[in-house]
Amino acid sequence: IDDSAGKPLYQLTQPKPTQAIRPDTAYIVTNMISDPRPSYFPAGGKPQVYTNSKGTWHFGAKTGTTNDAKDGLMMGISTKYAIGIWVGNHTRRVAMSGPMENMTYPIWKGWMQAAHANLKPVDWQKPSGVQTLPAFVVRSHVGYGSQEPSPTLDLFPSWYKPPSTAASGKIQTIDMVSNKQATECTPKLAQKVVNGANANSFSGDIFVNAKVSGKDDIHKCDDVKPSVSLSASNNGGGSYTLTATVVQGTHALSGSKFKGTVNFIVDGKTVGSRGISASGNVPISYHPTFSGTKQATAQVIDSVLYDATSGSVSISGAGSNITITSPSDGAHVGSSTTSVPVSWTGGSGNFTVFLSKNGGSPVGHACIANPCPVTIGSSSPASFAIYVQDNNPGDSPSATINFSKL
Repeated sequence: IDDSAGKPLYQLTQPKPTQAIRPDTAYIVTNMISDPRPSYFPAGGKPQVYTNSKGTWHFGAKTGTTNDAKDGLMMGISTKYAIGIWVGNHTRRVAMSGPMENMTYPIWKGWMQAAHANLKPVDWQKPSGVQTLPAFVVRSHVGYGSQEPSPTLDLFPSWYKPPSTAASGKIQTIDMVSNKQATECTPKLAQKVVNGANANSFSGDIFVNAKVSGKDDIHKCDDVKPSVSLSASNNGGGSYTLTATVVQGTHALSGSKFKGTVNFIVDGKTVGSRGISASGNVPISYHPTFSGTKQATAQVIDSVLYDATSGSVSISGAGSNITITSPSDGAHVGSSTTSVPVSWTGGSGNFTVFLSKNGGSPVGHACIANPCPVTIGSSSPASFAIYVQDNNPGDSPSATINFSKL
């Protein structure tokens, strides 16, 4: 700093830096604030990861609000820059309402991405002594945008010595619906054997003294399970309509975490699956590709993973040497009037392509060329099945291909 005559008044002498915190600590804290998984920002809007044309940057970010809501802060770092955003009234006489991140986040994210747009990513270097040890696993949803379960491993400083119980070989069975300990009432499909559920046995953190909290409180031993029955209608030409009739039990058939499902099973193999949200009939078209007679059943799985299986019905087939190559099983077509080219291999002579809508009786389309164009109207149902048959009595239909309209 010079005066008006150019005479130096003050010359800054850069102080000798001192190590304020251990490198292990700096790296672990940076790793925490740059991990998008525990961040409450919603998926797709998490600012900790930014990809440009040269690679992926990782940003550390931390938000903050003063208790009187007069200041909103968002601080963050990369290996290149550190930036802090403040929002508020310059006199601090006005309290703000709503989440501060609605104001700080767009500024912070925009600046960080613009500043790193043309830079090759450089990540933080992990000190050699930092340990990776078993961690306490958070399985219940914390809130907002956090992602669970948390990782089974975490970082620990080089000087840290975990308790001996961290090497325990114990396991624990949890209920996947409630994320609590399974009980004798928890259905098999909802049970999951896990390592890391018991923090006392698995976590390397001596300050954690907790197990998976509580026992399964969703499933009761007197719950009524869902039920399902199955019927099979022979439509001729080797085509069947399999119809599962489902009745809801104590719990809803479908939920936000687990969707209701009906599986159609022939000779122990699933040949089709459909979603279901209410009691009723669920039909699919099925065309056997085997010779002889086999048994078919239906299985229903509800929103809390109770399941039930129907009695069996007999399905007859005569073998198959025709295979549909297009469209593929599960394909989607447009919502407007669409011509679907059906292609196949095998067979001989003249062919008929059968189209079945929502499990109804099939409609034949005579074809000479392969592929055969089949027109689907815009007002037609949303679910279809197709199969191909030739005029050779020794041949039989191909396996069913199910597809739907967008």
